[in-house]
Amino acid sequence: HTQIPSVGRFRLQVHMSSDIPVSITKLNGDEVQLMLPADSSVRRLKHLIAEAWQIPWLAQRLLRGHNELEDQLLIGPSSRITAGSNLALTLVVVNGEEMARKHEALVKQTHERMLNGRSSQRTTAIREVSGLVEKGCENTISALLGCSKDRDFFIRYAAIEALAEIALEQDRKVETAL
Repeated sequence: HTQIPSVGRFRLQVHMSSDIPVSITKLNGDEVQLMLPADSSVRRLKHLIAEAWQIPWLAQRLLRGHNELEDQLLIGPSSRITAGSNLALTLVVVNGEEMARKHEALVKQTHERMLNGRSSQRTTAIREVSGLVEKGCENTISALLGCSKDRDFFIRYAAIEALAEIALEQDRKVETAL
């Protein structure tokens, strides 16, 4: 079991019913009510926590007992974590260095998924990348420009949509390529 460095710890109580309303409580008693769509991922829950408490989702580690919940794990009727059960989670907020390492690894992994795999996996990765990088990110723009010339229509379309979100307005490289 790995020690996760933290700058703060909170205790979360997640109470879910069949339509998955989520009640999250910090150790200090602060509470927020969230609606979690059925079969949402842990990553989606982290995004909701980020919106509610301004804690970047990449800085969050959700623990169940001593085990960290993986971002892709689903919460809902068709998963191991089912609606109707009480789920006690611990939120660990990690330091900036670890967050930067995780972000860099996630962007790299997403770039690899954009370029390799089945069409649906590549399209999903292309749609995800715009939420991971800042506007003007050269490596991502280059990867998306390559995807915009793919034979698969859905990959081209997703790449062009992502470029519209990421590229800077006066980016000549993007203007010329499209």
